[in-house]
Amino acid sequence: MHKPIFVSGPHGGGKSALIQRLIQRDNRLTENDLTIDVAEEFQHLKLLSSFEKTLLRMLIRVVRVQRAYEMASNEPDRIILTDRSVYDSLAYAHVYRELEWVTSEEYMKLHAVKEKVPLHARTIILNPPVETLLERLENRKKNKERVVRDALFNDEDTVEFVTLLQESFTAFEDDPNVIVVRNNEKDEIEKILQWIHHAPVLLRS
Repeated sequence: MHKPIFVSGPHGGGKSALIQRLIQRDNRLTENDLTIDVAEEFQHLKLLSSFEKTLLRMLIRVVRVQRAYEMASNEPDRIILTDRSVYDSLAYAHVYRELEWVTSEEYMKLHAVKEKVPLHARTIILNPPVETLLERLENRKKNKERVVRDALFNDEDTVEFVTLLQESFTAFEDDPNVIVVRNNEKDEIEKILQWIHHAPVLLRS
Protein backbone atom coordinates (compact mmCIF):
# COMPACT_ATOMS: atom_id res chain seq x y z
CA MET A 1 0.00 0.00 0.00
CA HIS A 2 1.01 3.62 -0.37
CA LYS A 3 1.89 5.55 2.74
CA PRO A 4 -0.75 8.16 3.56
CA ILE A 5 0.24 11.77 3.00
CA PHE A 6 -0.69 14.59 5.35
CA VAL A 7 -1.09 18.30 4.64
CA SER A 8 -0.04 20.60 7.46
CA GLY A 9 0.47 24.30 8.01
CA PRO A 10 -0.99 27.42 9.63
CA HIS A 11 -4.72 28.03 9.36
CA GLY A 12 -5.62 30.30 6.47
CA GLY A 13 -2.70 29.05 4.39
CA GLY A 14 -4.84 27.33 1.74
CA LYS A 15 -4.54 23.64 2.69
CA SER A 16 -8.08 22.73 1.63
CA ALA A 17 -7.60 24.30 -1.79
CA LEU A 18 -4.24 22.58 -2.13
CA ILE A 19 -5.75 19.17 -1.42
CA GLN A 20 -8.52 19.68 -3.99
CA ARG A 21 -6.06 20.87 -6.64
CA LEU A 22 -3.84 17.85 -6.08
CA ILE A 23 -6.81 15.49 -6.35
CA GLN A 24 -7.90 17.18 -9.59
CA ARG A 25 -4.42 16.67 -11.06
CA ASP A 26 -3.98 13.02 -10.06
CA ASN A 27 -6.84 10.53 -9.87
CA ARG A 28 -4.87 8.21 -7.61
CA LEU A 29 -5.13 10.76 -4.82
CA THR A 30 -8.18 10.69 -2.56
CA GLU A 31 -9.13 12.61 0.58
CA ASN A 32 -9.53 11.09 4.04
CA ASP A 33 -13.25 10.33 4.40
CA LEU A 34 -13.33 10.97 8.15
CA THR A 35 -14.25 14.65 8.36
CA ILE A 36 -14.71 16.34 11.74
CA ASP A 37 -15.13 20.11 11.79
CA VAL A 38 -14.31 21.02 15.38
CA ALA A 39 -15.87 24.48 15.23
CA GLU A 40 -19.11 23.30 13.64
CA GLU A 41 -19.57 20.06 15.56
CA PHE A 42 -18.55 21.18 19.06
CA GLN A 43 -20.75 24.19 19.68
CA HIS A 44 -19.72 24.50 23.34
CA LEU A 45 -16.03 24.67 22.52
CA LYS A 46 -15.82 28.26 23.78
CA LEU A 47 -16.52 26.98 27.30
CA LEU A 48 -13.37 24.85 27.29
CA SER A 49 -9.97 25.94 28.54
CA SER A 50 -7.08 26.43 26.11
CA PHE A 51 -5.68 23.07 27.19
CA GLU A 52 -9.00 21.29 26.70
CA LYS A 53 -9.48 22.79 23.23
CA THR A 54 -5.95 21.85 22.21
CA LEU A 55 -6.32 18.32 23.56
CA LEU A 56 -9.64 17.82 21.76
CA ARG A 57 -8.19 18.92 18.43
CA MET A 58 -5.14 16.73 18.96
CA LEU A 59 -7.23 13.63 19.74
CA ILE A 60 -9.34 14.20 16.62
CA ARG A 61 -6.13 14.33 14.58
CA VAL A 62 -5.00 11.05 16.14
CA VAL A 63 -8.25 9.40 15.04
CA ARG A 64 -7.93 10.84 11.52
CA VAL A 65 -4.35 9.58 11.26
CA GLN A 66 -5.59 6.10 12.18
CA ARG A 67 -8.33 6.36 9.57
CA ALA A 68 -5.78 7.40 6.94
CA TYR A 69 -3.73 4.25 7.52
CA GLU A 70 -6.89 2.14 7.52
CA MET A 71 -7.97 3.59 4.18
CA ALA A 72 -4.47 3.08 2.76
CA SER A 73 -4.63 -0.58 3.75
CA ASN A 74 -8.12 -1.06 2.27
CA GLU A 75 -7.35 0.85 -0.94
CA PRO A 76 -3.72 -0.07 -1.74
CA ASP A 77 -3.80 1.57 -5.18
CA ARG A 78 -4.91 4.93 -3.78
CA ILE A 79 -2.87 7.64 -2.04
CA ILE A 80 -4.73 9.04 0.94
CA LEU A 81 -4.48 12.78 1.64
CA THR A 82 -5.37 14.03 5.13
CA ASP A 83 -5.78 17.65 6.20
CA ARG A 84 -3.70 18.18 9.38
CA SER A 85 -1.22 15.90 11.11
CA VAL A 86 0.88 15.55 14.22
CA TYR A 87 3.05 18.43 12.99
CA ASP A 88 0.04 20.72 13.43
CA SER A 89 -0.50 19.51 16.97
CA LEU A 90 3.14 20.11 17.81
CA ALA A 91 3.19 23.59 16.26
CA TYR A 92 -0.02 24.80 17.89
CA ALA A 93 0.87 23.34 21.28
CA HIS A 94 4.25 25.08 21.08
CA VAL A 95 2.60 28.45 20.43
CA TYR A 96 0.08 27.91 23.22
CA ARG A 97 2.96 27.29 25.59
CA GLU A 98 4.94 30.29 24.28
CA LEU A 99 1.93 32.51 25.02
CA GLU A 100 1.39 30.78 28.39
CA TRP A 101 -2.11 29.70 27.41
CA VAL A 102 -1.24 26.25 28.75
CA THR A 103 0.92 25.40 31.73
CA SER A 104 4.15 23.42 31.49
CA GLU A 105 2.34 20.42 33.00
CA GLU A 106 -0.44 20.66 30.42
CA TYR A 107 2.13 21.02 27.66
CA MET A 108 3.81 17.79 28.77
CA LYS A 109 0.45 16.01 28.66
CA LEU A 110 -0.06 17.17 25.08
CA HIS A 111 3.36 15.83 24.18
CA ALA A 112 2.46 12.50 25.76
CA VAL A 113 -0.50 12.22 23.38
CA LYS A 114 1.75 13.18 20.47
CA GLU A 115 4.00 10.20 21.22
CA LYS A 116 1.12 7.89 20.25
CA VAL A 117 1.02 9.21 16.69
CA PRO A 118 3.49 8.35 13.88
CA LEU A 119 5.64 11.48 13.78
CA HIS A 120 7.61 10.74 10.64
CA ALA A 121 4.62 10.44 8.31
CA ARG A 122 5.08 11.90 4.83
CA THR A 123 3.83 15.45 5.10
CA ILE A 124 3.30 18.45 2.85
CA ILE A 125 3.76 21.64 4.87
CA LEU A 126 2.09 24.66 3.33
CA ASN A 127 3.76 27.56 5.13
CA PRO A 128 3.21 30.93 3.42
CA PRO A 129 4.83 34.14 4.69
CA VAL A 130 3.17 35.76 7.70
CA GLU A 131 1.92 38.69 5.61
CA THR A 132 0.14 36.30 3.24
CA LEU A 133 -1.45 34.38 6.11
CA LEU A 134 -2.76 37.55 7.75
CA GLU A 135 -4.14 38.83 4.46
CA ARG A 136 -5.95 35.56 3.77
CA LEU A 137 -7.39 35.43 7.28
CA GLU A 138 -8.66 38.99 6.93
CA ASN A 139 -10.25 38.22 3.55
CA ARG A 140 -11.83 35.07 4.97
CA LYS A 141 -13.46 37.13 7.70
CA LYS A 142 -14.66 39.80 5.27
CA ASN A 143 -16.20 37.10 3.08
CA LYS A 144 -17.67 35.33 6.14
CA GLU A 145 -16.30 31.99 5.00
CA ARG A 146 -15.74 30.49 8.46
CA VAL A 147 -17.97 32.52 10.79
CA VAL A 148 -18.31 29.94 13.56
CA ARG A 149 -14.63 29.04 13.49
CA ASP A 150 -13.54 32.69 13.51
CA ALA A 151 -15.68 33.41 16.55
CA LEU A 152 -14.31 30.44 18.50
CA PHE A 153 -10.64 30.86 17.58
CA ASN A 154 -10.36 34.60 17.04
CA ASP A 155 -7.41 34.71 19.46
CA GLU A 156 -5.43 32.57 17.00
CA ASP A 157 -5.70 35.17 14.24
CA THR A 158 -3.54 37.88 15.83
CA VAL A 159 -0.23 39.01 14.37
CA GLU A 160 1.62 37.55 17.35
CA PHE A 161 -0.03 34.14 17.18
CA VAL A 162 0.29 33.80 13.40
CA THR A 163 3.94 34.88 13.50
CA LEU A 164 4.81 32.34 16.20
CA LEU A 165 2.88 29.63 14.38
CA GLN A 166 4.59 30.27 11.06
CA GLU A 167 7.95 30.06 12.86
CA SER A 168 6.92 26.80 14.55
CA PHE A 169 6.19 25.17 11.21
CA THR A 170 9.50 26.43 9.85
CA ALA A 171 11.22 24.28 12.47
CA PHE A 172 10.02 21.11 10.67
CA GLU A 173 11.46 22.04 7.28
CA ASP A 174 14.61 19.93 7.61
CA ASP A 175 12.67 16.73 8.30
CA PRO A 176 13.40 14.28 5.43
CA ASN A 177 9.75 13.18 5.42
CA VAL A 178 8.53 16.71 4.73
CA ILE A 179 8.16 18.81 1.60
CA VAL A 180 7.64 22.53 2.19
CA VAL A 181 5.71 24.81 -0.18
CA ARG A 182 4.78 28.48 0.10
CA ASN A 183 1.58 28.55 -1.94
CA ASN A 184 -1.02 26.28 -3.50
CA GLU A 185 -0.52 27.42 -7.09
CA LYS A 186 0.50 25.48 -10.21
CA ASP A 187 4.28 25.61 -9.68
CA GLU A 188 4.02 24.13 -6.21
CA ILE A 189 1.41 21.57 -7.31
CA GLU A 190 3.88 20.16 -9.84
CA LYS A 191 6.66 20.13 -7.26
CA ILE A 192 4.44 18.19 -4.82
CA LEU A 193 3.33 15.65 -7.41
CA GLN A 194 6.95 14.89 -8.31
CA TRP A 195 7.72 14.42 -4.61
CA ILE A 196 4.74 12.09 -4.18
CA HIS A 197 5.60 9.88 -7.12
CA HIS A 198 9.33 9.68 -6.46
CA ALA A 199 8.79 8.38 -2.96
CA PRO A 200 10.96 5.51 -1.75
CA VAL A 201 8.61 2.83 -2.76
CA LEU A 202 5.60 1.41 -1.03
CA LEU A 203 4.73 -0.25 2.21
CA ARG A 204 3.30 -3.70 1.79
CA SER A 205 0.30 -4.83 3.78
